[in-house]
Amino acid sequence: MNKMFCAPYIKDYATISTALRELTWRRHIFDWPLDCEKTLKKSKGESVVPPTWPTELNVEASPVGLGAIPTQRRHKEERRIVSYASRSLSDGERSYSQAEKESPAVVWTCEQYHIIIFGKHSGIKTDLQALVCNLRQPRAKCHQELKTGEYV
Repeated sequence: MNKMFCAPYIKDYATISTALRELTWRRHIFDWPLDCEKTLKKSKGESVVPPTWPTELNVEASPVGLGAIPTQRRHKEERRIVSYASRSLSDGERSYSQAEKESPAVVWTCEQYHIIIFGKHSGIKTDLQALVCNLRQPRAKCHQELKTGEYV
């Protein structure tokens, strides 16, 4: 697992964390100067994933890949993009029908954004008609429920 699991959710993380990363350099004497303390406080404050804002996962499956854009609602109408994620489909996955691609897209998105949706009220926005067709197949429904059961 990635040790910097919050890094994608902190704007300009590479720039902000420079002082902290320098502490891990080989011939560097460990010292905790004021700039390291400021860096740590700033990185905690810069997180773009406030735990109280409602999260919605926008999921899309295309003929060649999967995409996800989690957003959070700060006020009634204002939505804020948290990050972007995408991945290519394997040769086997590309042979699926469009309806069959939607369920794996939802499962993959839930796994990608587990840290911001687990145990919280979240929504998923996707092509529902394709999912309805897919869920009518008992085998597909069972598989999807097993994979996404912890989020429901």
